[in-house]
Amino acid sequence: MKIHRYILLLNESEGRALIDRIDHARGSDHWAEPNINPFDGRALVPWNDEYLADQLPLIYGLDVVTFDEAQDQGWAFGHFVGRFAKARVKLEEAQHIRVTLDAFDRNPNYPAYRALFFGLLSSLYGVKEALRQSSKKLGKETQCWWETKFEEIKADPLLGLFYDLNNSDKHSISSPFLRPRMKLYGYKGTAPPGLVISGEGVFVAVDRGTARERRVFFDGVDAAFEVYLDVPALSHKGQDVSGVGLKAQLDMAISYYEDMVFEARRTFDPGV
Repeated sequence: MKIHRYILLLNESEGRALIDRIDHARGSDHWAEPNINPFDGRALVPWNDEYLADQLPLIYGLDVVTFDEAQDQGWAFGHFVGRFAKARVKLEEAQHIRVTLDAFDRNPNYPAYRALFFGLLSSLYGVKEALRQSSKKLGKETQCWWETKFEEIKADPLLGLFYDLNNSDKHSISSPFLRPRMKLYGYKGTAPPGLVISGEGVFVAVDRGTARERRVFFDGVDAAFEVYLDVPALSHKGQDVSGVGLKAQLDMAISYYEDMVFEARRTFDPGV
């Protein structure tokens, strides 16, 4: 059901009282549960203009907010709740992208891999921003905690490199340090005409001479593929991680952000 707006109440008690009046007026099933702001305790009651048309007088004079306004003010919607719900949403994005990267081990496609890699870094950046915003809402103690964590990120060679790569990708397509490597063993079927073999994968160019010209990567190959960081040395938490491979390096970065979000929840939102 579409929610056209949200009715804003001062607290959970007022939110539940409005829902009780809606339920009584409708004389049928329970309309909804109030959504409580984890930072200040205000309550939202969802509203559908068609479904609740007869109950419109119940909200005369009450404040309303849009979905976007509610998110900006700290409300969470969906599976994750609490003060750090937004950080958990962005963290989950990174976790899902990381799993998807495994599909390229035997199916070379560097452009798709690159897009997902930088999408993962962007999601980790989103975790950082969500934690910063939540910490700002919670006050000085939480802000000090966040500032310490952010300094850790910038000081750690691996985490700092990923942070810088995300920033550089916004302004450049050079993909510094990111390199593809493929070992081709053969084909699983008949190779199409015009096939090009490269370190980025095996592909054919389609729609040449048109606005839709692009490469289509051939998945009928027997190959091993990886993308790596072309850096002389790299460490994480004081340990050399230069030779472990890019996906393992990403696992380490994700694990750091997972622990950081969990620490924030345990310390500053223990009831969730």
